[in-house]
Amino acid sequence: MTALSATVKMRSLYLLTVVFIGGSAVPQEDYNQCKHVPGATVHEFHRLQFTDLHNKFRESATKGYAHLGPFGYTAYAEDMEFMSWDCNAEVEAIKLAKKCVGKENKLTAPSGYKLNGVMVDKANHSNPKTAIDEGLGKWRNEITRAGLTSMLFEGDLKTYASHATKMLWHNNNKLACAFEDCASKNKYSIVCLYAP
Repeated sequence: MTALSATVKMRSLYLLTVVFIGGSAVPQEDYNQCKHVPGATVHEFHRLQFTDLHNKFRESATKGYAHLGPFGYTAYAEDMEFMSWDCNAEVEAIKLAKKCVGKENKLTAPSGYKLNGVMVDKANHSNPKTAIDEGLGKWRNEITRAGLTSMLFEGDLKTYASHATKMLWHNNNKLACAFEDCASKNKYSIVCLYAP
């Protein structure tokens, strides 16, 4: 894939996903892209939310306008691919989210996948949508602490921005996420899986 075609795809994806309600696409009530996969039970609204949040972050980094706090802005990235939903991996993400641990060192990603996990306090959220926004926001915000001016994943980025780098890895084009209401901990568990 050439740099130009990747950029065009990212721009096209952004334009297609930004719709009139809250900047996110809203599926038809009966639409379910994963109906053919037993156990894939994430609601279509949340699939689109996860995908949209990831692709918007990737697009902002691709175009060089992801803010890095005191470090300025990201450099232009030439070969960033857009992400699409992986229905089969969704089943695995659901299993991992149901463990309600949130930390990657206590979870094992399926072979060929990278994993992000986080626990978000329910007290601050009346619904899963805002918890998902916060969880992914925590991962994105790692780049403001570690910097990513050159779009090269080296040094401190491997330690301090490992979640953000999984979201931004250029050829991670498959995505599956899930969340679980961990009532006994008063938290939401959020897990995302990534693969090329």
